Amino acid sequence: MYPNIPVTETIDQLELLFEEHRDGLSRVTTLSPAEVCQLLTLTTANTYAVVDIDGKDRWFHQKRGVGMGKSYSPPFSDQCMGVWEKNMPVIAYSAGGNLPFTVRFYDDYLGLWQGTLASLYRFVELLNGLHQSIKVTLEVESNRTLPYLDISIIRKEDGFDFTVYRKPSFTGQVIPYAYTSFTEHRYKISAINSDTLRCMRYCSNNYLETQELNFIHKLYTENHYPPYVVELAIDKTISKFRSPAISTNRPANEETTVVQPKLIRVSLPYTGTLSHILQRKARKIRIQFVSKTANTISSTLCSLAKLMPPATLPPEQT
Repeated sequence: MYPNIPVTETIDQLELLFEEHRDGLSRVTTLSPAEVCQLLTLTTANTYAVVDIDGKDRWFHQKRGVGMGKSYSPPFSDQCMGVWEKNMPVIAYSAGGNLPFTVRFYDDYLGLWQGTLASLYRFVELLNGLHQSIKVTLEVESNRTLPYLDISIIRKEDGFDFTVYRKPSFTGQVIPYAYTSFTEHRYKISAINSDTLRCMRYCSNNYLETQELNFIHKLYTENHYPPYVVELAIDKTISKFRSPAISTNRPANEETTVVQPKLIRVSLPYTGTLSHILQRKARKIRIQFVSKTANTISSTLCSLAKLMPPATLPPEQT
């Protein structure tokens, strides 16, 4: 989405918006709307990427859109798309249909269409004619099912059901439990917890929930997780999800307890058994060890590069 955002038009929209809300802008900066937009123009016009090619840095200039790593890119793009989508209901009517509901997450739209399939394709054609840089594609439901992000939406006669969606490219690979993965145990359990929590949040009825939980159990046991480990992690996550939050409000006349010293977190490379021993001992003195990978791909390649002989260039031809 970011490379297709029309920069000049969006900056013009933002300047009008800043002028309209000048009081709010003055609370965060002393710059005028025009000065803020000048800075936006400067930074969007000077986005570069540096790539090492054959030992030499090559500079590439981004000529359109906004940079992927810029902090302003998400709200900048959101402003552009908000204006672009403003007349969607009118365009839907002119195409011969009705669009009673739409929602957007970044550049992914979900909508309800009332009309024929031909009018829907006409609607998409009209949308693609709004701006030369912004084009959309269409995905309609198949067998009453439509994926949106990581949710699968199932249309019924009286409403909708929801469950977890996985792409066809999903391989069933998770962090291996056996010795092939030198990863701390709690990260493996966290993976089960995350999948279980997603199931509890997304699945709209008991049947779909049970179906997804059975899939999670099978997925991790096939990756050599002991069944009792998977079942314990699933049960704990379900229990936490379904139990009401415990209130921490105390009566005004109740005596206050002694405040515990602040927990100190220290990041150390994960070394297996030794890391677990250090964690247990450090916990007694309010120190929490957070494990990190000892070797990354980047650090490994950099260390190997130092051992390689310098590249020799062929003699120039005369």
